[in-house]
Amino acid sequence: MTDRELELRFKKAVEACTPDVLDKVMAECDNYQDKVIPFERKQNYFRKFTAIAAACVVIAGAGIFGFLNLSASRVASIVSLEVNPSIELKINKDEEVLEANAMNADAEEILAGMKLKGLDIHTATNALIGSLLKHGYIDELANSILLSVEDEDSVRGDALQETLSEEINAILTGASVNASILSQYVDGEVVDAVSQEYQISHGKAALIEHILAANSNYTFEELSKLSVNELSLIISNPKNQVEAVKATGEATEQAYIGAEQANMIAFAHAGIEESSVYDLEVEIDYEYHMMVYDVEFESGDVEYEYFINAMTGEVVEYEKEYAE
Repeated sequence: MTDRELELRFKKAVEACTPDVLDKVMAECDNYQDKVIPFERKQNYFRKFTAIAAACVVIAGAGIFGFLNLSASRVASIVSLEVNPSIELKINKDEEVLEANAMNADAEEILAGMKLKGLDIHTATNALIGSLLKHGYIDELANSILLSVEDEDSVRGDALQETLSEEINAILTGASVNASILSQYVDGEVVDAVSQEYQISHGKAALIEHILAANSNYTFEELSKLSVNELSLIISNPKNQVEAVKATGEATEQAYIGAEQANMIAFAHAGIEESSVYDLEVEIDYEYHMMVYDVEFESGDVEYEYFINAMTGEVVEYEKEYAE
C-alpha cells in the first residue's frame, strides 16, 4: 500500500466516524423556537455530543496507529547480497530490516548469531559485508558481489541500489579489498518462475537474463551453475554489453592461469615465436562448459583462434586459416 493510499484510507476513516449533526441541531432549533430551553437539557446534549466526538477521536487514533503499524510492517523493498552465500533482506519504507533470510547453506553460516531485524539497511549491509570478509567469502580468488534490489517503486529501488553499491565499495576499499560489485534493479515477478525452476535467487536469475539478452550463445541452465565471480568475468568480456547491470571494479582472475600464460600456451601449440605475432586479442569467456581464454592472433599470413582451459591450461579447441 502506498503512502497516498494510506492517506485516503485515513481520511475515509475520520469522515466515517465524525457525526453529521448539523441537520439534527437545526431541527432542534426549529422545534424550540420561541421556547425556553432548560440549561440541563442543553448541557446533556452537549455532553452527548462531546462523548460522541471523543469516541471518534479514539477510533481515529486507533486507525492512525493501525495504519502506521501496517506501514511499518509492510515490505517495501527486498535487498539481496550474493557472493556464494545468498542473503535476502526485507525492509519497510523507512529502510528498516523486517526479515533476514539465508537462501542457501553458506548464508546460514554468515547469518549465525547476527541480529539484523530492526536495524536500518545500511547498518545491516555493513555488518553482512564484514561477516563475508571474516568468513573468507570475499578474497583475491573471488572478489565479486551481486547486489540486487526489488521494489514496486523502480525509482526508489534504483536509488537504494546505487546508494548501497557505493557504501559496499567504500567498506571494501577501507578493508583494502579490490572488489567487483554488480548492482541491479530487479522485477521479482518477471524472474520468479525461472528462479524457482533452477533453485537460484531472483537476483542471480535477473543477472543471467541480462547476460542472455546481450549474448544468446549461452544457455540459462549452464550460467545458473556459475559463481557470481564467473558471471562477473563474463560481463567483463567486451562482446557482452550488459547495460542493465552496473559494474564497478574488476572481477579477479587469480583462480585461473591468466591471459599471459594462455597466450604462451597458444603460441607454443601453434609453433610460432611471440615476436612474430600481431593483432593479438585475448578475453576470458565461458565456452565448452568451462571458463576459457579465447586467444586470437595473426602470424605471417595465418589467423589463429585458441580456446584454453582457464583452470588447467589445456588446449580445448583451436582453428587456423589463411588470411585472404
